[in-house]
Amino acid sequence: MRRSAYIRQGRRILKNCTRRFASYVCAMRWRTPLAGLAILGGLAVYIALAVTLADIVPDHALVEALYYLLAGLLWIPPAVSVIGWAKRDDGA
Repeated sequence: MRRSAYIRQGRRILKNCTRRFASYVCAMRWRTPLAGLAILGGLAVYIALAVTLADIVPDHALVEALYYLLAGLLWIPPAVSVIGWAKRDDGA
């Protein structure tokens, strides 16, 4: 689809929103802000936990590198599952 077709489609959606304000396209779903707050809160707790546990890691370069690699990646699967939950339809 060309760019102009996307713009026309967006204008059509906006026009429908003004006619039917409570439509699915216009209404902000409740899961989106809740998921955003959950991810922010969860990341804050996770960062505090990772920093606290970093003091326990032995002073060896390889062990520290592995810890920071794991600590930097372990937050991704829970965040992806929360985003997937927020993306689901309310009827699902």
